Amino acid sequence: WDGPGRESLLTLEALDQRTIRQQAGVAPLPLTRDEAAALLDPAGPARIGPRVDWLALGDHLQPMGPAGCFAPATPIQTPEGAVPAARLREGDLVETIDAGPQPVLWSGRISLPAIGHLRPVKLCAPVFSARQDLWVMPQHRVALSGPSVDFIFGEDEVLIEARSLADGCAALQPDCPGVLEWHGLLLGGHHLLMADGCKLESLHIGRLARQPLLAATTAFAGLVREGGVPLHRKPVRKIVSGYEAKTLASARRQGLRPFVA
Repeated sequence: WDGPGRESLLTLEALDQRTIRQQAGVAPLPLTRDEAAALLDPAGPARIGPRVDWLALGDHLQPMGPAGCFAPATPIQTPEGAVPAARLREGDLVETIDAGPQPVLWSGRISLPAIGHLRPVKLCAPVFSARQDLWVMPQHRVALSGPSVDFIFGEDEVLIEARSLADGCAALQPDCPGVLEWHGLLLGGHHLLMADGCKLESLHIGRLARQPLLAATTAFAGLVREGGVPLHRKPVRKIVSGYEAKTLASARRQGLRPFVA
């Protein structure tokens, strides 16, 4: 909402469906200080819908869409060994499960409030990783394999959102008041990365490259200007969600009970 710039942009992002809708506006009236305060006052004249988890005002454009994946300290396997995600730069090589070393096209960080649908997920070692717990965004997907995956889906490995794995024991989703930073890695294709023995997906942006105007409002605006936004035609593994995800999570919890008891 840019009064002096005479333009506005309304963006709606459905976190559960990974869809984005935008509507541009022309010549918006500048907000007064009192009007801005009224938006943030629960007892004020503004009516906030029951599905709104939080409301914030900032002095910059908040990038929408895929950008954050995991905590900046997450150890990502590279040809030279494990490197914290925050230290990886454009052009660095990372190891992938399916395609060997791949160059990083974009490495960046975003800040988001850790509440509502953005509550982080803690994947506990040694169930998911070898030595250290991993913190990921709830919508980020983890690769799982094993007898339950083969029995339910007829696949060697599938991708499931971390929030579907939260069971209060091996995967936790605690309240973390405040703002957390998340790091993301974009590769030329959709691949599986290795983080301390846990298989995590790289950023999956689907066909965002075919919508340059939308892509220009995301964290990949620099790649848009350079014409370097990749096209991810299909995910690296079958993605399970909804009822399938609940079935797999339940079967996994049953199998882990003797281990975590």
